[in-house]
Amino acid sequence: MISSIIAAMISSFILIPIFIGIQNGRANFSIENFNLDKNFNIINLIAKIFTNSFNIAEIKNGGMPPLFCGIFINLLFITYFFNKKISKKERILSFIFILIFILSFYINGVNLLWSIGNLPAWFEYRYAFMFSFMYIIIAKKRI
Repeated sequence: MISSIIAAMISSFILIPIFIGIQNGRANFSIENFNLDKNFNIINLIAKIFTNSFNIAEIKNGGMPPLFCGIFINLLFITYFFNKKISKKERILSFIFILIFILSFYINGVNLLWSIGNLPAWFEYRYAFMFSFMYIIIAKKRI
């Protein structure tokens, strides 16, 4: 606990100015931006994970996050949750972790938390690489 507080204090010298800079940036922070609106149809997100359909318009605001990791990774990821050698607690925590990312993509207000409340210019889901990384790490544990 104390080490976490010390780490936060050490990093605050860089994080506080970044936070202030973002708030004074090109977009104005507004609590009205935070809402529970859906960004897209959830079925399209699931299809995106499996098919890697891509359109250049998706880079602009309002598109879909780039989530495709490969068919083999998808199969390993799915079978991970049925592997009895992996503890039930770990499988539940992994599911919750991935669910947090999916909700971050799907719900507008949660998505805005990743950019400190400002609407991003162009590439809206800049954190999508972290989802893909964790998706691959979870799939790798299946092997």
